[in-house]
Amino acid sequence: MGEFSGFDGADYAIDLYTKTYDGGYAGAWIWSETDAPWDTIEAGLLSLKGMNNPNRGGLVNFEI
Repeated sequence: MGEFSGFDGADYAIDLYTKTYDGGYAGAWIWSETDAPWDTIEAGLLSLKGMNNPNRGGLVNFEI
């Protein structure tokens, strides 16, 4: 999927990360750490942690 803006807040980031995972994309990232607050980026990433659907994005297992 590539990149997307995190300016609309954590709920927006969570929604886009989830849609990316559900769509089977290999990855996505909020534009840059300096363009969105870290808590927005972290919330989006944490929304994926532990997901394990082999027909979508597979297991998401990482440390933040």
